Amino acid sequence: MNSKLRWNEHIDKISRAANRLIGFLWLNRCPQQWKEKSYNSIVRPKLEYCSCIWDPYQQRYMDQLEMVQHRAARFVKIVPHRHTKLPTSVSAMVSDLGWEPLQTCRLHSRLNIFFKITRGMVELPLEYHPVPRHQPAARGHSQPF
Repeated sequence: MNSKLRWNEHIDKISRAANRLIGFLWLNRCPQQWKEKSYNSIVRPKLEYCSCIWDPYQQRYMDQLEMVQHRAARFVKIVPHRHTKLPTSVSAMVSDLGWEPLQTCRLHSRLNIFFKITRGMVELPLEYHPVPRHQPAARGHSQPF
């Protein structure tokens, strides 16, 4: 997190690291199943680690992370990014592989951690627990719940 309370530097850092890993894996010749397993076990955890905390809200950063997954789909399906004569839909490749969009995975992660916090399954100091805010009633009027 930077001084403006933004995660853009962190997102840039992890997307660069994930892209470097994909580039390294691209050098190895192996079957598609191994490529998919290597993406799911090496690259994807880097993109999802603690994502419930730094989940981006700006479309630019959401797209930046999705582009990493698109590059990985091209890697797994052995379709180079450039110099292809046939138009290929990366979103079709991602759905063919059965991968969820990273934004959906981050949403599930946030919901999961929120559920665990509200059920006391995660140790969290009491002052950090989510508490509903009560609006003060206007003078002379009482507000029911």
